[in-house]
Amino acid sequence: SDHRFCFDCVRQSFAMSIRERRFTNLKCLSCDFDMSGAEHMPFFKRILDEELFSRFEKWRTLDNANIVACRHPGCDSAAYLDEGDDIADLLCELQHQFCGNCEFGPHRDLTCEQAQEQKAQAEELERNREHKRALLTQGWKPCPKKCQAGGGFKQNEEDCDHMTCVCKHEFCWLCGVDRFVALAHDTRWHKPMCKYYTPREEVDEAPTYAKDCPACVAKGSVCDYPVDDGYPD
Repeated sequence: SDHRFCFDCVRQSFAMSIRERRFTNLKCLSCDFDMSGAEHMPFFKRILDEELFSRFEKWRTLDNANIVACRHPGCDSAAYLDEGDDIADLLCELQHQFCGNCEFGPHRDLTCEQAQEQKAQAEELERNREHKRALLTQGWKPCPKKCQAGGGFKQNEEDCDHMTCVCKHEFCWLCGVDRFVALAHDTRWHKPMCKYYTPREEVDEAPTYAKDCPACVAKGSVCDYPVDDGYPD
C-alpha cells in the first residue's frame, strides 16, 4: 500500500542513513520495505542534494566484493582488492591505510578481534597514565616496587624523606632508591636528581661490597649504582 510522509522527515532520515553508510536502513519508514535497490535511485535523486546523491551512487558500486570503501573519516575513496591482498591492511586511492572489515585497522597479522583488544588495552594504558600524571601533580608518588598498594602521599613537605610503603618497602621519597641500599653504602647511591646525591667523581673511594646491602647480596658482588630512571615518572 502507499504510505505518505512529511517530505523533510523522509529526506532527513534517508540522508542521515546514507551519510553514515547504513544502507540497510534504507527502508520505508512505515513497513520496512527495502528501498536500497537500483530501481529506487530516481527517488533518492529527487530527495537528496546533488553532492550526497553523487556520493551515494559511488558508494553503491562498492557492493562489488573486490571494491572496499575506505574507513578513514571523511574519505569517499576505495581500495581495489587483488588476489593475495590482505583485507586487514588496505590502501585507498588517497593513500589511507585501513581494514576492510573493522574500524581498528590497519592491523596486518592480527585478527579484527585481536586489533580491537589491542586498541582497548592501549586506551586503558593511556587512561592509567593520565590518572598517574594527575596524581603526581597532587603530590602522590608510586611505590618503586610497583606493589598493589600503588604508592601514597607525603603528609607535608616537612616530613622526613624516608618513606615506608604499605607493602613495607622503604625508599627515598625524592628519588625512589631502596633505603637499605643507600644506608649500606653512601649518598652516591641516590640518583642524580636527588638532593641527597653526591656526585660519584667527587669521591675517591671505590665502591665496595656491603653485606648489609640487599642489592649486593642479590648480585653476589658490589652492586651497581641505581639507574637514573626519572622516578617518579
